[in-house]
Amino acid sequence: MESITLAIILLLVIVLVYIFFFRKSKEAREKKSYYLKRFLRNKEQSLKHIHQVEALAIENNCWDKKTFTDKDVTFRDYLELLKNKYDKDYSEISYQVLKRNKLTQSQKQEYTKKLIEQSEDLYLMEVDLATLNKNWRTTVTS
Repeated sequence: MESITLAIILLLVIVLVYIFFFRKSKEAREKKSYYLKRFLRNKEQSLKHIHQVEALAIENNCWDKKTFTDKDVTFRDYLELLKNKYDKDYSEISYQVLKRNKLTQSQKQEYTKKLIEQSEDLYLMEVDLATLNKNWRTTVTS
């Protein structure tokens, strides 16, 4: 009888150790992977936008023409600006930091802010692309 009680107590201790130590690390990994997944998704969308603007410039052969009527920026300049921002926002250093196992609290705050800014930039880039498509599709068909 004593051995059964001892076995049950040992089993309970093992279960509690698993819950408190291994479950917490799994939750931390999932949270970290959230930052990494969001970073990679933003990176992919940004690159997609750059390729779409580039395709529009090639299709209309308008590299040295103004992108927007209210801005004095050519397609070439706009793409250079987008590529520079892409290189800065989605650097290998940022990727490696997010890929690491542990983020400090200050890093979590920093990357939360960066990811929000990236998402806002992506929204603005989509608005710009819609405007470019509208302006250049009408110009070509007119």
